[in-house]
Amino acid sequence: MRTAIIVFATLMAISASEAQASNWSMAAASCVPGDPAIQNNLHFITAGTVSHKAGATGRITLYCPITGTWGNKKPTWLSITYGLNVTAVPAQPGQGATITAQVIRLTQSEGTLSTIGNPVSVRTGQTVPSRGRVSSSSFSHGFDFKNSFYYVRVDIDRDDPGSVATLYGVGLDCPTCLAN
Repeated sequence: MRTAIIVFATLMAISASEAQASNWSMAAASCVPGDPAIQNNLHFITAGTVSHKAGATGRITLYCPITGTWGNKKPTWLSITYGLNVTAVPAQPGQGATITAQVIRLTQSEGTLSTIGNPVSVRTGQTVPSRGRVSSSSFSHGFDFKNSFYYVRVDIDRDDPGSVATLYGVGLDCPTCLAN
């Protein structure tokens, strides 16, 4: 019993230290799909991930609400964790699947939208690992949760049914954990 408690405590300490590398994260299945993806029956959710249903092509848009849970830490990177696979030779050159994510700010007073930082994107056929995590370039933004709403918009596009792009999750990271 004592060994089990020590193992459990050690695992909790490890996961707590890893959690500090990311200020906020969300599994893809926790994001809200847009109406076109729902109405066109495009998306498939399993084990926390989102991808296209077999044979479906088009755009799946996901909205992942950001909560202000990082206290005095300032996130400076948007990251996505993904899986890419080409199961067949694309019918047309340049076809495939892409995942693109962008932080969006919606002001409460006016309802205006603005983008934060640069988008992050991966595409089948690029020289990226078939599974991995990729981050945007660094950005600087003073998140104001009293006057604005924030979310990550993710587009999973597929124009070739033999290409697969799976979103595992999104995150806001603070590699240097700068104070506000």
